[in-house]
Amino acid sequence: MTRTLTAPPKLARDVFQEEPSKSVMRNQTEPQGQVRGHGFTLIELLAVIAVIAILAMLLGPALSAAKASARSTVCKNHLHEMGMALQIRSPTEP
Repeated sequence: MTRTLTAPPKLARDVFQEEPSKSVMRNQTEPQGQVRGHGFTLIELLAVIAVIAILAMLLGPALSAAKASARSTVCKNHLHEMGMALQIRSPTEP
């Protein structure tokens, strides 16, 4: 009587230790076999910088208007304090 040897069943830990499939590896290499980095391209970086510059230009007038409003509020507060000080220090009795 002859016995045939069979491979043991794969365990879950063995399945996850296998090498990734070729479809996953295809995205990481260029056609010439050079490995492509995972960074950003120059065009992507320039586009992001341009968007940030446009947003800063749009935000500039709004910030200057808020700054002018804050200065006006501070000036009004100082005038109010000076008026209160004059009322307290002025003689009320003739």
